Amino acid sequence: MFKNSRIIFLAFVMGIFLSLSAMAMAESVASDTTNLGTVGGYSYGANGLIFNDSGARGYSVITRSGGTVPTGYMGISIYVYNSAGACVTYSPWSYNTSSIQSIGSFTSWYTGSHDYYRSKGSCKMYNGSNYTEKPSNYTPYLYY
Repeated sequence: MFKNSRIIFLAFVMGIFLSLSAMAMAESVASDTTNLGTVGGYSYGANGLIFNDSGARGYSVITRSGGTVPTGYMGISIYVYNSAGACVTYSPWSYNTSSIQSIGSFTSWYTGSHDYYRSKGSCKMYNGSNYTEKPSNYTPYLYY
């Protein structure tokens, strides 16, 4: 009886250890905030993230400083690059569909080869007649 309890306890401890190890491996790193300046009378900033949980995945957000913008004034797309500089996944353009302060976009998970990856957003801001497009800062590299 004591031997079976010991085996069950060891299996339990190993399960906890493996779960904690897997959780500790999932990381994300953020870019510095990009000041996108003033476009069409609104000031904007952008941030990006890269995740390495189930592969490499990027996220970026564009934010109007100090309030909301009308529908369609902000657009965002995000790109993930490997260490050789090749784009491995990206998100289609997303635009704000209501009067809001920020909009974000995720890429799909890239599960190709293990490498160092970073992400960078591309932001569109309506200037009164068309869109001004500006990039956000790169995130630091993160290994997947």
